[in-house]
Amino acid sequence: MIKSNTRLVLVLLLAAASFASYLYLNSLKYENAVQTAEPTAEEEMAESELKAPGNAILPDVYLLKKAVAAGKRLMPYQ
Repeated sequence: MIKSNTRLVLVLLLAAASFASYLYLNSLKYENAVQTAEPTAEEEMAESELKAPGNAILPDVYLLKKAVAAGKRLMPYQ
């Protein structure tokens, strides 16, 4: 019973941290500075790769996957 409670608490904490980071990043207000220099070819390539479907960088999802993998190693299902 303690194992399932620990797992549940860890997942809830991670979900709360993810939601809080999402709210924080969406609440930021910033002004786009006028860019005098045009983007380089490398920057354009990086932007096109990120805009491709399925290639978005989601650090909270990556962290969640790592936590689940670590949890499975530490507390295997029986």
